[in-house]
Amino acid sequence: MEDEAPWYQVAFRLWGDDLPISEIGPTLGVDPTYAALKGQHYGHNPKYDCHPTNIWTWSISTDSSIPFEHQLESALNVLESHASYVQQLLSSAGAGGDFFLAYSSDSGQGGADFSPRLLARIARLGLSLCLDLYPPGATFDSAGSSRNTVS
Repeated sequence: MEDEAPWYQVAFRLWGDDLPISEIGPTLGVDPTYAALKGQHYGHNPKYDCHPTNIWTWSISTDSSIPFEHQLESALNVLESHASYVQQLLSSAGAGGDFFLAYSSDSGQGGADFSPRLLARIARLGLSLCLDLYPPGATFDSAGSSRNTVS
């Protein structure tokens, strides 16, 4: 049996009670992969809990073979041209934002390196990195990237 190549998924996520989810995509020039208002059910499915705050998510690529650093570079090229807008969104009370990184490999082993230059670009926007590791054979559900790190 041949090992499958590792897969990588990156999503840019924003959350907060005052997050204007209908204006973010048009302002950034990208379509959200997932967006929900506070009180709406996760995945818009009534069998799931409700979002504790507004959330907006943009999955960077549908090609899961593209490593993290390349997907992050692509996203940052878009976001940096709207840096003041992103920082304004993050300045609201209770607001937050991150890059959600999902990773899996058939062996269950692997990792990622991030250059200081890339990390500085992320930090200048006021964003965090969230790394989520999936077991071998797992698949990534883009709705899963909508899970919010706010408690």
